[in-house]
Amino acid sequence: MNHENDPVEDDGVMSSSGSDPLAESSQELPTEEPVSVADNAKRRRLPSRKTLFVGFSLLLSLSLAVSANLQAFTHTHTYTPQDIFADSYLDHDFALLSSTAEDTYAQVHESVRTVAVFYASAEDPKTVLGSFTVPGLVVSDKYVIVASGVVPPEGYVLVGALMISTEYDRDLKTETLVSMKTPSAQYNVVAFERPAADTQDTPKLDVMPLAALTRPDDLVAGNVLLGVPSDILVQGAVLNPAPLYGSVVYATKGTAAVIAADIAVGQPVFALRDGVPEFVGIATVASEQNVVVTTANAIKEYLDFIELGN
Repeated sequence: MNHENDPVEDDGVMSSSGSDPLAESSQELPTEEPVSVADNAKRRRLPSRKTLFVGFSLLLSLSLAVSANLQAFTHTHTYTPQDIFADSYLDHDFALLSSTAEDTYAQVHESVRTVAVFYASAEDPKTVLGSFTVPGLVVSDKYVIVASGVVPPEGYVLVGALMISTEYDRDLKTETLVSMKTPSAQYNVVAFERPAADTQDTPKLDVMPLAALTRPDDLVAGNVLLGVPSDILVQGAVLNPAPLYGSVVYATKGTAAVIAADIAVGQPVFALRDGVPEFVGIATVASEQNVVVTTANAIKEYLDFIELGN
């Protein structure tokens, strides 16, 4: 292809002749090291200072926006304690639990009680074959809720259930639960009915029930969770175990179940909002490496169902 008549650009000078523009311009330049065509091309490709400034400003704005969104999501509370306990966000830091009033966890733990269940063969219901204990959540003066894993398998019957007294009860007798209600196959929970009156034959513990069966609707993956165990009985002694620290794996607003990690089946589960435990639900079923938490929404529906059946 013939390029003799093509224009050639050099430092803003246009030449339409076929002669070498560098040779012609060299006579007019001061005597110094010659500048190559490659160097001139590099200079032309560099952006102007104004372009660099605009680009830097855009990157800085984007970086600040991403940082703000990331801080809101992780919510690690790197600012002042006054901000921590006033922003109403769910927390991602277990250490905040110890930053609240000393009795906060004690009040939550008081509503989580040890429920002992006793079994017998269906052929000989008068002979107790065994028992085990599970955490129970006292939701009202009438009911205590547990995971439905306590329901006896075919061929066995439940012959009794007790809610064990603790140091919270000021030496009151253990509470004998009246009956087991119809379990929920859908939500994997079951309610035990508490006695209606405090008498010598049917003592009733003065247990502080959970304040409200409402769960946070702003749970997201990564929120910290407290799996609250009941008191452990060791040869007549009572131990208050520390909560298990877990986290949300998956949650959606208004759902009947949340997927969580590092929580034991049977434990009532709480999230932290500004350091204060907030009820989420009860861990009911193990799922591979995670656990399904039946939420407060589902528990409330179940309680409404059994009340309608009475």
